[in-house]
Amino acid sequence: MAKIAFMAPRFEMIELAEGIVKKMDAEVLMQLSKSENIVEMTKKAMDNGYDVVIARGTQASIIKDSGLGIPLVEIRITGQEIAMLMHEAKKLLNKERPKLAFIGFENMYTDIMIFGDIVGVEVKTYLVKSREDLLPAVDRAVRDKSDALIGGDIVNTYAKGLGVPCLFLESTEDSISQAFEIAEKIVMALDIEKKQSAEFKAVVDYSFDAIIKTDNNGIITIFNHNAEESFRTRDKNAIGKKITSIIPEIDQADLAKVKKGQEVFGTILTHDETVYIANFAPINVDGKLEGVIFSFSPVEKIEDMAAEIKREIYLKGHIAKYTFKDIHGISNKMRSLKDMALKYSKNNSTVLISGESGTGKELFAQSIHNESLRKNNPFVAVNCAALPSNLLESELFGYVEGAFTGASKGGKRGLFHLADTGTIFLDEISEMDLYGQVRLLRVIQEKNIMRVGDDKVTPIDVRIIAATNKNLMDLIRQGKFREDLYYRLNILSLHIPPLRERREDILVLTDFFTREYSVELSKSVTFSEGARKLMSEYDWYGNIRQLKNFVEKVVTISSERVISEELVRFHIEDSFPIDQSQKYGTIQSNGSPQAEEIRPYTEAGEYTRIIALLDKHSGNRMAVAKELGISTTTLWRKIRKYNISTTYGGEKI
Repeated sequence: MAKIAFMAPRFEMIELAEGIVKKMDAEVLMQLSKSENIVEMTKKAMDNGYDVVIARGTQASIIKDSGLGIPLVEIRITGQEIAMLMHEAKKLLNKERPKLAFIGFENMYTDIMIFGDIVGVEVKTYLVKSREDLLPAVDRAVRDKSDALIGGDIVNTYAKGLGVPCLFLESTEDSISQAFEIAEKIVMALDIEKKQSAEFKAVVDYSFDAIIKTDNNGIITIFNHNAEESFRTRDKNAIGKKITSIIPEIDQADLAKVKKGQEVFGTILTHDETVYIANFAPINVDGKLEGVIFSFSPVEKIEDMAAEIKREIYLKGHIAKYTFKDIHGISNKMRSLKDMALKYSKNNSTVLISGESGTGKELFAQSIHNESLRKNNPFVAVNCAALPSNLLESELFGYVEGAFTGASKGGKRGLFHLADTGTIFLDEISEMDLYGQVRLLRVIQEKNIMRVGDDKVTPIDVRIIAATNKNLMDLIRQGKFREDLYYRLNILSLHIPPLRERREDILVLTDFFTREYSVELSKSVTFSEGARKLMSEYDWYGNIRQLKNFVEKVVTISSERVISEELVRFHIEDSFPIDQSQKYGTIQSNGSPQAEEIRPYTEAGEYTRIIALLDKHSGNRMAVAKELGISTTTLWRKIRKYNISTTYGGEKI
C-alpha cells in the first residue's frame, strides 16, 4: 500500500485532502506544517516509512534543498484556480483592467498569461527559485506599480506590511487531487524499483562471482559476500571507498574505457596471488554513466566448475552435440527442411521425424533441441528397438524399490525423469509395443509420469521428438501402432528425403567427410572427377551413414592423393553387393571354367576391372592389388572366385 505524507500550510488544504484520500487505497499522513519545521517533519515521515511527500511553494522548495532524498510532488496551481484568483482580484480592485503580480516558485504555475486576456487583467509573473528571493520579488512588483499581488504566506505577510493589496494563492480540490495522482504513480514506480532492487540484491548475494557496484565516480555502493572473501574486506569497510583503494590492480586503461560507456570483458587481473577473469559493465541511463558493475571470477574456480559440469553431463550422456550447422546440404529439399525445423525449435509441441535409415533423424532432433529454449537442459536419446519390451517401461518411467525381481535398491529414475525441462528423443518409435504406447500417450496427455510399482504421479516438463524409418500409417492399419498416439506425435512433422532424391547433396557430404577423415588420418586426398561422378550417381541405399562409412574406407586405403574412379567403383561393388544386385539384377554363375561365360556383374563390374588391370600391369598381382587398394591375398581369392585364368602370356601369375 502506498504511504504518502501530505504537508500543508493551511487547515483548509487538509480538509480538502481528507475528502480526496477517502477514495484512495493509500495510507496518508496529514500534517499542518510551517516552513520553520518542515524539514524535521519530513524526516520523521521518512523514518516512519512514508515513500513520497506532497508540499507546495516555499515548503516544497525547502524540502527540495534539504537533500533528504525523498520523492517530492509539488502542488501546482491549475488554470481554473488562476482564473478564479484573477476574477476575484479584479472584483476587489474595481478597475476595468487592473495590473496583477503573481509571485511564487517556478513549478507552481501553469500558463498564466492566457487567462489574463480572458479575464481582462494585465498580468506579470515574478518567479523565484528559493525562498530568499521572495521578498525582493515583492519589492520589484511594488516598484512596477502592481495594483495587487498574488502569492503564498510569506508574500501576503510582507505585502500587507507594505500596505499593498494581496490575495492568498489558494489550492483547490483540483490541484490537490492532481498531486495525489502523481504521488500514487511515483509510489507504484518505487515499488517496482524496490522489487527489482531486491531481486538484484538476491542475484548479487548468491552469485558465485565477486560482485562490486560503484557510482559514476568509482565509489563502491554494493560489495557482495564473495567480494568480501576474495578481497578480504567487510562490506561496511568497502562501501563508500574508491574501488581502486580495495583493488589497486585494476588496469587504468580498462577503467577509462568503462567510464566512456564501453564494456570490458575477460580481462585478467591478479590480486593476492589469485588470478581472476574480470568483467566491467557500465550502467548507462539515457546515455549518461550512472555506475559500473564489476565481477571477478577466480580462474581456478571456473576451470574446476567447467570440468565438473562437463564430467557430469558426459558421464550421463544426456547432451545434444549437433546443431543446424552440422547438417550439410545445398538441395532445395534440405534448405526447406532446415527452415521448417528451425521454426519447430521455437515451439514446445511434439515432433515426428520420418525417413529411411541413415538419413540423419537424430541430427535434426539434436539441432531442434539446441536451437530451442531448452538448449541448456538435458537431451536424452532412447532407441526403442534396442530395449526389450519388458524393460522399456521401467527404463522410460523408472521404478521403485521392490517393483520387480532384480530391481535396484532404492529404485531408479527413468529416462523421462532425466529429461525433465529438456527433450527426449524416441528413436524407432515404431518398435514400441502397444502397452508402452498407451503409457507414452498418457504422459503426453497428462504431462506426468508414474514409476513402475509406485502410486504417486510426478509432473514433468519434457518435449518429445520421435523418429521412425517405417510407415506408421501402414502399422496402424495392421493394428501394430495406436492411431491416437500417432496424431499426438505428429503435431509437427519432418520427412527427411533419402540421398537418391537429392543427389546434389551427395558431393557436398562427400567433400565434408573427405576433409574430416583427411584431418583425422593426416592425409590430403581428393576424389577425381570420374570418381565424383560415380559417387553422385550411386543410389546410397544406406544414405548418409553408408556414404560416410564408404568415404572413411576409401580415404583410409587410398595410397594416392587423388582417389580414382576405378578405386571407387571397385569398392562400391566389393562393399555393397546387395545394392549392386538391385542395380544390375541377380548374380548368375554356372561354374564354367570359361571366365567370359560366368561374369557375375556387367562390364562395369568387378570382374571386368580385375581383367583390365591384369592386362595393364602384365599380370603383376602386386601392382593390381595396390591399385585396387586390397591385399594380394584378397586379389588371389577374387581371381579364383571369378575363374580368371592364372596364367598371363604363358606364365603363371
